[in-house]
Amino acid sequence: DSMLTSNQAEDSGGAVALTGPGSTLKLERSVISGNTAGASGGGVWVIGNLDAINATITDNLAGTNGGAVATAISLTFSTVVDNSTATARGARQLGAGELTSFASYVAGGSGAPSSCSVERATSDGYNVGDDSSCGFGPGLGDVANGPRNAVGLLDYYGRPIPARAPVPGSVLVDRVPSRACLARTTVDGQRRSRRAAAAGAGCDVGAVELTDGLDVPLTAVAGPGATPVPAEARYTG
Repeated sequence: DSMLTSNQAEDSGGAVALTGPGSTLKLERSVISGNTAGASGGGVWVIGNLDAINATITDNLAGTNGGAVATAISLTFSTVVDNSTATARGARQLGAGELTSFASYVAGGSGAPSSCSVERATSDGYNVGDDSSCGFGPGLGDVANGPRNAVGLLDYYGRPIPARAPVPGSVLVDRVPSRACLARTTVDGQRRSRRAAAAGAGCDVGAVELTDGLDVPLTAVAGPGATPVPAEARYTG
């Protein structure tokens, strides 16, 4: 439950840089937003692996590759949107040797021509991206060439930290069938009860489960800014 925002790095890893070989960073129920790196990984750069569960990574900027993240990464119910690179090289969102994903949304941004630059991609299903570069498509329920604007602004949506909720009626809503949703709620701490409750109709792709009557602003000013809190990366190796 942490927010890492408005940090800058001259080299790689605008918010987090782990350089120990074989390191693992776990991002759970957290947001990384508005960070800048002079080289790779506008949000995160790890020599190792990033495990993102119910995480939002948005509006970060990298000088070269991976506007959001530059590392091997696993995404589960996560939203990675509107990250960018300062050049046309690399990838707007994810620069990774390996990408494994389930029920996650990767789209938007500017600079590099593709959302992802990955060597090996494994889709566990129900992912949505705005191009085919992230390896979405072969997985059950995937959408490879989906919309770039399927989420609203960064806001709280009843959470202790901000996120970007799906737009009502978008391709993200109720996309994950009940059985697949319930099988994954054991690793989805923040939204577990909401996803389980919604599972009868299917649950939503990304970090936020849309609930009846939830206002999702598209152009209005987002909610009051959160106060950044200290966060300690958990890693092994």
